[in-house]
Amino acid sequence: MHEALAQEVKAFGIKVTLVEPGAYATGFDRSGQMADMLPPYDELRKQFLTALAGTERGDPNATAAAILQLVDADNPPLRLGFGTSILPRARLTRSVWPPGSRGRA
Repeated sequence: MHEALAQEVKAFGIKVTLVEPGAYATGFDRSGQMADMLPPYDELRKQFLTALAGTERGDPNATAAAILQLVDADNPPLRLGFGTSILPRARLTRSVWPPGSRGRA
């Protein structure tokens, strides 16, 4: 959707970038509450929480400076991912696009 928006506003000199943040070391993950646990989801929940525990968290302060650089860029990218946790997801997403698709460009 952001690609369509970028094309629509390009003639007006407006540039669009989709910012895709990874996980951050903010403590947000410790502030939630668990809903009642349903036994059929026990294994999935275990896998999810194990993967989440191993996720490297980024520094939110470093991202602020990068966003300011993005705003000042003459030719900003269409997409910009932050943090180390975003790269494996981007590679996985890219691997499922068919050859010759825009994702491979």
